[in-house]
Amino acid sequence: MITEREKENYKSVLEQGLRTLSEAGFVAKGEVLVGDTVTEISNYARKISADLIVVGHKHLEGWAARWWRGSSSGALIE
Repeated sequence: MITEREKENYKSVLEQGLRTLSEAGFVAKGEVLVGDTVTEISNYARKISADLIVVGHKHLEGWAARWWRGSSSGALIE
């Protein structure tokens, strides 16, 4: 479970990203979700009838660690 401080940090990052998209002329929505990544994103996308889901990732680990752990992006596509 994430702390309230972490959640506020995530909200700040999200708001910055949404602001950047808005300034570039795009209409975007976002929400900080907590829980199983694939389930939460899929449910939220259906809830808002999303046309596009953008998922980022961090290059903090090597390719083998990412492969072993699996990919949320790949699971969302499936």
